[in-house]
Amino acid sequence: MTGIVQMMIGMLKWAGLLGYATACVLGVLLARFPRSWNYVVHIVTAVSSVLVAISALYDLAIGHKEIIVVQAPYPLSLLPPLYIVIDPLSAFMALVVSLVALYASIFAIGYVDEYYEHPGKLAILGLCFPSFIASMILVAFAGDVISFIVLWEVMTVTSFLLVLLESERLEVRQAGVVYMAFATFSAVCLLASFALGYVFTGEYVFAAWKTAKLTPFQASLIFVLALLGFSAKAGVVPFHSWLPRAHPAAPSHVSALLSGVMVKLAMYGIVRIALDVLAPWASSAWGTVVLLLGALSTFYGVALAIIQHDIKRLLAYHTIENIGIILLGIGLAISAYAAGNYALAVLGIIAGLFHLINHALFKSLLFLCSGALLHQVHTRDIDEMGGLYRKLKATAFAFLIASLGITAVPLFNGFASEWCAYNSLMLGMSSLPDLVARFASLL
Repeated sequence: MTGIVQMMIGMLKWAGLLGYATACVLGVLLARFPRSWNYVVHIVTAVSSVLVAISALYDLAIGHKEIIVVQAPYPLSLLPPLYIVIDPLSAFMALVVSLVALYASIFAIGYVDEYYEHPGKLAILGLCFPSFIASMILVAFAGDVISFIVLWEVMTVTSFLLVLLESERLEVRQAGVVYMAFATFSAVCLLASFALGYVFTGEYVFAAWKTAKLTPFQASLIFVLALLGFSAKAGVVPFHSWLPRAHPAAPSHVSALLSGVMVKLAMYGIVRIALDVLAPWASSAWGTVVLLLGALSTFYGVALAIIQHDIKRLLAYHTIENIGIILLGIGLAISAYAAGNYALAVLGIIAGLFHLINHALFKSLLFLCSGALLHQVHTRDIDEMGGLYRKLKATAFAFLIASLGITAVPLFNGFASEWCAYNSLMLGMSSLPDLVARFASLL
């Protein structure tokens, strides 16, 4: 009986992914019927997200581990099979993506009416919004070089088209160019990293790399290139300049996905490469570099955020800061793992992932609230947003809760995960004296 239940719940994720595909088709076909398009696309997307979330939560709860080999029918069967990896880490990321996608989809129902007179924009939204969500979920499950790169680029292209939705504005076109430049850099670095991994190991499946005979130099080369690629996608300093441009340019429910979950997939990629695929060769030097990037992003992001008057740019810079906090946990985990302090490594990765999901929740909520404000006053200037409490009481309450989270006020989720991250780092400083020396010298 348990096996049947597990199989049925496991099938929910595939039903959800099929739902996203259905939403894409309907999103194009119904573009000339705006009201029907709006409800059909977003309700189907929301229901699909619920199905994926239930399945991912179940996989996470039971620690489900499975590798699924997908062989396409002839003539595509001449190509190598693709590998889908289901484990607690991939299930966790699928859960984060689907949760944010759920309430972004619900919010969009009342937000996209401004596009009713533009069937072309509705078609782009209908095609790319569900595709963007599905590609992010599938990236988390990708177990080989081919599927990861293809899905990563689908995620990039769909997000690029969503950022450019209002391309009649110069600001949006400029943001799209900058975003695509950094996305291309990210793709080149990742492709180079994975190509070297294939050359060094003769395998294109990530799981096979763990048992390959790599030298420390080869493993470090793979890691550094992957770190560059993922950092560019996450908006880590110094690869951050696309983020405060692209996030404000996109529709607010898309901004919630960009800032809430897309940049987190880059964090997932760093964790997967450093502490899973290349774990046997993990080096404390890797951890120190990640810690440095995290510290720079944390300080720079908050310093730039406090001088912003554009509400969406302010939130974008806060994303850079919080990505830095996540990197501090990941960097500590890598350094501790390399030193053989596995308990501290677990604490570091828990801190990083804990802040990852917390930031995904409160940051996406803040972007959705900013969208509600923008929809009401048609400006992103904070100085012109006074006196809206009477008109938008529910939005004000939601914005207050999310703001208390992002400012790490005690009893709210941001405080819990930041406290965990910083205390883990302090514990690491006392437990790993070499880490203190490297980190201090780099700073």
